[in-house]
Amino acid sequence: MAGPTEITVAFRTADGARLRLSVRVSEEEPHLIRALGVEIGDGPGASLEIRSWEDLHATLRQQEKSGRFSGVILAARNDEVSFHRAYGQAQRDPSRPVRPGTRFNIGSLVKPFTGAVVLRLVQEGRLQLDDTVGRYVEGLRPEIAGQVTIMHLLRHRSGLGDYLELPEFREHPDRFDSVDALMSLVREQPLEFEPGTRRRYSNSGFVLLGCCPIGSWSRSGQTSSWPATTGRWPGSRGGSASGGAAARRA
Repeated sequence: MAGPTEITVAFRTADGARLRLSVRVSEEEPHLIRALGVEIGDGPGASLEIRSWEDLHATLRQQEKSGRFSGVILAARNDEVSFHRAYGQAQRDPSRPVRPGTRFNIGSLVKPFTGAVVLRLVQEGRLQLDDTVGRYVEGLRPEIAGQVTIMHLLRHRSGLGDYLELPEFREHPDRFDSVDALMSLVREQPLEFEPGTRRRYSNSGFVLLGCCPIGSWSRSGQTSSWPATTGRWPGSRGGSASGGAAARRA
């Protein structure tokens, strides 16, 4: 369901649980979020609506007490922080509470950020979705450099496998804690199928995708209006805000 200022999405989780999410925004620009609604299941108390930071805090405290949520919530606009609270346990035995500065391994949650950087560069004209990756990343196998496109990587249709399954990584994962180290694995991986013909979730593909913005910026000699990368071209010491995060646990 949708309207001029509200949208509701309904779906079911893999275990069959029902979930509805509603977002309502203001009519005037810049269309700020005015309310969030969540319905979990069909029973009494399944529905809640968050209209203020106090509502959010009360809801998260309730989830914390029931053991259903641990984490840190930070909301900010420009340099002004509106909400910053920690909830739950970072470790249960021995007990260690989550603090506002607690670091988390966010795993594949970084993939949408990598994708957003790439699509922003497409919007700026720095990348094209049908560009092959060999235009931006050196040292790849010819069949990868010349056939795999940005779109293939975004859609997990590149034909690349998963570095997490490689014996070298499984035996010594701590050795692969940088973009350069992971790219040493990705460069040696053959294609498992012709790009674009199938879909297979690929962490290797997103490591490679995260390196394309670095290559784009290196080619242009310019910086993007997107938040700056601190990295270098793959093959030198260093990583990137997009590629490095994707690589550490894509």
